[in-house]
Amino acid sequence: MVATKFVPGDRPDPRSIRTVEDLAHRLAQLRRTAPREHLEQDQPTIRQLSDATGLPRSTLSDAECGRSLPSVKVVCRIASACGIPDDELVMWVEARDRAAQHARFTRRGSGYPDAVELARLVPDDEVRRPALAAVAYLRSQSVPVDGELDVVLDALPITVCAGHLSRMDPDAAAECLNLLPLEKGVECLRRLNPEVSAGLLRREAPAIAAEHLQMLPPPDSRRLLHRLPLIEAGRLLQAMPRVAATKLMESMPPGWIRDLITGRDVASSLAADLIFTIGYRQSLVLLTSLPQPRLVGILAAMDHESAAGVLGHLHPVRVRKILAIFQDGRVRQILLHLAETDAAAALAGMPGKRAAGLVAELPPDRAADILHHVPTDRRAQIVTAVPGDRQHRLRFAMSLLANRGAWLPTPSPK
Repeated sequence: MVATKFVPGDRPDPRSIRTVEDLAHRLAQLRRTAPREHLEQDQPTIRQLSDATGLPRSTLSDAECGRSLPSVKVVCRIASACGIPDDELVMWVEARDRAAQHARFTRRGSGYPDAVELARLVPDDEVRRPALAAVAYLRSQSVPVDGELDVVLDALPITVCAGHLSRMDPDAAAECLNLLPLEKGVECLRRLNPEVSAGLLRREAPAIAAEHLQMLPPPDSRRLLHRLPLIEAGRLLQAMPRVAATKLMESMPPGWIRDLITGRDVASSLAADLIFTIGYRQSLVLLTSLPQPRLVGILAAMDHESAAGVLGHLHPVRVRKILAIFQDGRVRQILLHLAETDAAAALAGMPGKRAAGLVAELPPDRAADILHHVPTDRRAQIVTAVPGDRQHRLRFAMSLLANRGAWLPTPSPK
């Protein structure tokens, strides 16, 4: 991303990372302390980091704010762009895994006061917590609940506990499921009717429901996921590590995955991560059929190489409309990965000033290869508009290409 002449301050030590919040703080610190050429230079911005990594700004912002747990790929790209050597990336991967482990197994049980004390503090029947309904139900079934509800539930045999969950009010059952140890909650879900289990997952917090879904055997997970409304399924998949979500999708019906991806209520970032689980060819067919706003959102969430691969299968007019929406930094990265003829068609259809600005920022050899496929008159306009020294370097690269015998004039279309 930047040169390495000046390192402003010590780099953060990933070995101290334990939680998602720790990871977010260290990633932000990593960007702020990234090497740069001069002391007077400002620290790299999120936008600059996005250009360097090929990751959407929203993904980087979420990672630095702790709104979500970044994937291993995201962490590695950030670390590499901020000057971390390849042989130290493993420490950042291990730090990310520690944060994931902490997030997955930190239960909410400590946030629940004694059920009897809670009943005393909330006298209005209409606003009582589901935990109180669970206490009332269990007492009606001659289960003595005189202390914390989670202790009582954990003491019950799994079959008995699952039977109570199936018969009590769904909100109260979901509250009980939250309080159970993770493994026991999963076993209860396996013993319940799938419709009941799916209903409980809908009532849980997405992070906890995602934990339960990941711990279930894959056939059970897919069966429950298929019973959820698409928007609810999307929320659970969004709360999972992407590797787990992608693996879960591999055996889902292609039609269900298509419906999930095309749904407007499902996050574009999730759709971008899951789109290729239905196979590359089918994914391209689906993406080309999407309405423009949905397609733009998904492409914006993809890495540059994947986005370029999709754009290469779209009509040139549609490609130009999409690139007109993207920022120059992202377009420049996409041009690096597009086939030369596709990149040339995109440049030829852009306003001259923007096309020249993009060409100026490309490596001269790559720019020359692309311009080789641009019609002669249009090519001359773009090259002439490239400023100063960059134009000289570009013309030199073009002359080298011509000397190799690759440069043949491309006639202007009639």
